[in-house]
Amino acid sequence: MKHEKMYRGPVEGGFVISKVDAAERQLKTAIWLWFHDFDPVPIHGLAAAAFKVLWKLHEKHKTGHKMIRDEVIARVKANYRQDFIEMLNETENFIKHADRDPFGFHTFNPEMTVMLLLDGVRALAAFNGNFPVECRVFQTWILINRPNLIDLKSSPEWDAAVKAAQPAMVTSKPEFYRLVLHAIQVGIEQAIARQHP
Repeated sequence: MKHEKMYRGPVEGGFVISKVDAAERQLKTAIWLWFHDFDPVPIHGLAAAAFKVLWKLHEKHKTGHKMIRDEVIARVKANYRQDFIEMLNETENFIKHADRDPFGFHTFNPEMTVMLLLDGVRALAAFNGNFPVECRVFQTWILINRPNLIDLKSSPEWDAAVKAAQPAMVTSKPEFYRLVLHAIQVGIEQAIARQHP
């Protein structure tokens, strides 16, 4: 018996997105929710979904970009590697599936979400050069709150954002987001003004 495909015509109000569009939307939303202290479990789910799409896009397009996760996994001894990968995927699998452990419990570590977001931000920029303001605010937070974690090249916009964010170090995450977003927007406006005097 031949399988026929169901007709899927235009959907009123629908719009076309690409895989990278979907990942970017999930990543930006996860970052905004994270900064505004929403429930960390769905934030992790969004961050993981964005991460996985970007990871596969880099793999399929053979970009050569290395995810932080892959660099860490490569350093784990071979006899522990599979257990380590399972540990990294544990939260994502637990919140996404119920086939193996429908009555299970899991200890959730929100710090893992920070690493997924950081890896996603780097992967998005490396894939298409896109660096939305949500990603800039998050990376600024990382630079200030985890200064030894990553090494970034400086730019006038980054320098202005980091300088403006210094007073925000002692504020809440939502206030940090507001202050740094404003500083980034001002930095962008100044950069445009310098290019078009």
